[in-house]
This record gives sequence, C-alpha cells and structure tokens, in this order.
Amino acid sequence: MPTAVNAPVKPSAPHTFWDGRNRTLFATIAVFRALDYASTRNMQARGREEMLLPDEVANNSAGFASLEAAGAAASVGLSYWMHRAGHHRLERWISIVHVGVTGFGVVRNYSLDSKHPAPLSNNPPGGNKRRTASVLKPSCLTLGSQETAMIGRVSRHFLLNLFVILVLGLLSWAKGAPEITQFNHDIRIEPEQKVADVTCFNCNIYVRGAATGELTALHGDIFVGEDVAVAGDVTALLGDVRVANGAKITGEVTVFGGVLHRQAGAIVSGDVTTFENKFVALLILLSPLVVLAAIVALIVWLVQRNRRRTGVAVASSGLR
Repeated sequence: MPTAVNAPVKPSAPHTFWDGRNRTLFATIAVFRALDYASTRNMQARGREEMLLPDEVANNSAGFASLEAAGAAASVGLSYWMHRAGHHRLERWISIVHVGVTGFGVVRNYSLDSKHPAPLSNNPPGGNKRRTASVLKPSCLTLGSQETAMIGRVSRHFLLNLFVILVLGLLSWAKGAPEITQFNHDIRIEPEQKVADVTCFNCNIYVRGAATGELTALHGDIFVGEDVAVAGDVTALLGDVRVANGAKITGEVTVFGGVLHRQAGAIVSGDVTTFENKFVALLILLSPLVVLAAIVALIVWLVQRNRRRTGVAVASSGLR
C-alpha cells in the first residue's frame, strides 16, 4: 500500500527589510528605549539606584541616552543580519524579544517602592505642640501605610497586565500566520497535524507531520521524520538537525553551532550551511552585547577622564 506524502506548500516570497511590520517593530523598540530612560530617571528620583550600569553611565544624561540609542541600533543591525541570511522569523523575533526585555525593565523600574528618607521636623524638641498640631494635615487627607501599600500593589499589577497584553498583541500581530512557539518545552508535530512556522527556545522540535513554514530552534535540536515535507527553512542555533529517509525540505537548512545529520534518502532543495564550532557560534550570537559593553566602557572612560581634567584644572587654579 503506497504511503501518502503531504505535498509541500510553496514558502511565501521574502519581504523587504523596511516593510510595515519591521518599521512598526523598530519604532516600538525606540519607544521602549525612551521609556527605559524615563523610568530609570524616575526610579533614581525616588531614591533608587541603577544596578546594571555603572554610576558614570547612569548619572550621565548624554552617556545614558547614547547607550539607549546604541542598544536600539544594535538590535536593528542584528535583525538586518538575519534578514540578509534569510532567517525572517528570527529577524522578527529579535525585535520582539528586545521589546519584551526592555518592557520588563520599564515595568520593574516604575513598580519599585520609593526610598526617600523621612522628612526632618523643623520644630525643636519640646517646642510649641499647639503650633505643630495646627500645620498637620487632616486625617482624611493622609494615606496610611496600608493604603499606600495597596495602591502600590494595584499599580504593579496594572503595569504588569498592560505589559503582558502589549507583548502578546505584538506577538500575534508580528507573526502574520499561525505558528507554534514554546520555551523550555519540546514541540511534537504528529502525523495528522499540519502547522505553519514553529519556533522553539531551549527545547527540541520533533516533526512527523507537515510543516508549511519555517522550523527554528535556539539551543535545541530539530528532528525531521520519515516522509515529512517541510516547505520553509530549517534553522538550528546551538543545536543539531537530523533529517530521516524520505524527508523533503524545500527551503534552506542552516545549522549554526551544531551538526547536520542527513540520511541518504533525505532531500534538501535549498542551500545547506553548517558551522559546527559552538563556542565561536556563541561568541558571534553574543556580539551585540559585547558591542554594548564596549560602548559602556568607552562612556565610563570618557567621563572619568573629563573628571580628572576638571580636578587638575581646579587644583591648578587654587595654587595660583
């Protein structure tokens, strides 16, 4: 009895880099970077300290703004790199993850409690108690600790819910077609299933059904079973790809930081690109963070050099 093979569906034509979705995603990144700057300044004004950046950067307006702009530029540059390599799903996901991480930081900054010191009384000990009582606010206008804590919890929940709704809406809009996305949980496509794009973070993808879109795994393996048709590209970052006999992949196969295991009867119509050195692949993937760290170090060095010059000038003028 002949085995029925699902006919592959033609992948959609590549989009231009500056299309409507990317322009909106990049604009969203710029907005969230501006919100990160504003929320950090608000957090500092309420007595909190920036934990991730040195004081020379966090307390320098020009340096901090330059760092925010560099972060947005690095994200756009990495998306363009993925676009040129043909990994269009990763191209979108870079912006989505950037917005998610930055948005989480914004919500955290605005949700932190203030740490202002208690105001000192202007009245000397043993002063006129009647005069002190006359300037006190009525109890109906004064919020107690319980009311303040309740308002803080409501504000945190509101910001968190707003952030989750925004990110989920952005995900559903940016993907453009139904897809499966998982974090830390393997994805299994059964023979009777037919899916579009499949994306897996820190997990594996097992395909025994039909996939009309792209298969992408970050720090995970991809298993394409026998007589399985995949219409899009197959990409594994820091993972392996295994293609069984009779499987047909219409798009390209890219294995970055892993090994491609292809049996003799497997068919790959597109180009095959492999880079097996995981350590070097990880360094390349972390290169945007290295660039940001270098920018932070440069800003710290410039600020410290300017302070040293100012101190020398003040000292020399004092000697005169």
